[in-house]
Amino acid sequence: MAFKCFCFINLLFLVAVAVIAQAPCYSARSNRVLLQEAGPPVTFEKVSVGVFVTCGIATGTGDLYCAGNNDDGAVGDGTQIRRTTMTKVIGDGPWIDVSAGDWHACGTKADNTAYCWGFNEGRLGTGKADPIQATTPQQVNGTWSQISAGHFHSCGLQTSGQVLCWGNNKNGRLGNGEISGIGSLGAETYEFSPLPVKNGANFKTISAKGSHTCGLKNDGTAWCWGGNDDGELGIGEFGGYKTVPTKVPGSWKEINNGLRFTCGIDSKDDAYCWGALRGGNSTHEQLDSKPQKIGPPGQKWSKITGGMQHACGILTDGTARCFGLGWHGQLMNGLNTSYAEPFAISCNSTEPCEPKGGGLWKDIYAGEYNSCGIYQDGTLVCAGENPYGSLGSGTDNNFIYDPTPVTPVFSIAAVAPAMAPGMAPAMAPVPALAPSLAPVPLEEASAEPSVMLPPPVAPVSGAEKAVASVVAVFAAFVAAF
Repeated sequence: MAFKCFCFINLLFLVAVAVIAQAPCYSARSNRVLLQEAGPPVTFEKVSVGVFVTCGIATGTGDLYCAGNNDDGAVGDGTQIRRTTMTKVIGDGPWIDVSAGDWHACGTKADNTAYCWGFNEGRLGTGKADPIQATTPQQVNGTWSQISAGHFHSCGLQTSGQVLCWGNNKNGRLGNGEISGIGSLGAETYEFSPLPVKNGANFKTISAKGSHTCGLKNDGTAWCWGGNDDGELGIGEFGGYKTVPTKVPGSWKEINNGLRFTCGIDSKDDAYCWGALRGGNSTHEQLDSKPQKIGPPGQKWSKITGGMQHACGILTDGTARCFGLGWHGQLMNGLNTSYAEPFAISCNSTEPCEPKGGGLWKDIYAGEYNSCGIYQDGTLVCAGENPYGSLGSGTDNNFIYDPTPVTPVFSIAAVAPAMAPGMAPAMAPVPALAPSLAPVPLEEASAEPSVMLPPPVAPVSGAEKAVASVVAVFAAFVAAF
């Protein structure tokens, strides 16, 4: 008798396992589907690198992802948890532009709304001193085509072509013609709301970084304002500051700031830089207060960006170049040395890299002591200093010398378990961040479930058949005794 009972208990256990295996996985509270699966990897179309934070806009969806130091909320995911992989910024897109700054970031959406998040102190442009640390995007009033997040200030370009700036107004970097706010002349002063730049109409791009700001007008003229200790305003003099836009000689297609220097591309596609930019194999800082041509004769550029003391750009043939300080691997050439002239980005010390997408790039950005770029196929790669995991590689290794892809980010779709006949199929995909299968906690289920499942109808489901089998076995066992 004891042996028969033991066998029967084991039989019941095996049948119960079969029942559980066939039963779909739903929330008891809301019938919400609990499993999600990874969709295709996300590719990128635009990248920006700030102080220990990297952000990128996904191809197609326009979703925004960031990685790195999140102590002040600069990743924008609603937490202050360090992110070593690209993590989705809270809020619906599509985003059309992003700018990672110093402990904060800003972005613009397709509906011309703009948002900033991270450390405040006026950088966020919300008109309020609180929150000190915004972990989610905060809207900046107005309609915008671009926002540039600098080191201690931010500037934006309205759809009308008017430039406004906010944040730290030391040395007149806000361009409103004066130094006002908290503090004394030339000291740390703050503006929490966007202020119009004096003579700031008819601009089409804006760049804020370091202690200065520059922009490009519709007529091809370039203008800079703010601190000029190293000649970064390009006006032929060192020292002092300008509180209003001051014209840079020449006709320009693009202009972008570094920390203490500025680079631009003129109407002939030649690249120029001015200010303090380290290069060569010495520690000598290359200083010039007027635009100086970059690269050999005949080299033509379509994009150039400035970092801490290095610059990166894309030539008109689609290949990439970096130059300047390279001690941390930020030149993306596999080395930790510096070069005075641009050279092809390489994967190691002996031969050029053959990047994916036919060796062509569609975006590149020089950060503090690191750089990131996007191949034509949308693969985002980064190199250089990697504190806080800011290069999105999944680690926080100190330095990465080779262009390294960010840890794959996946789009997530809901998984609908096999339905019994007559039951509703799964509805729209449920977006998420984590790759592979990720359970959705029951406590996060919404009041209105995303997938409602009506009661089953005939014919009987496999699970019900299994239950019936258990009952039949039990009846047979009882009859045997």
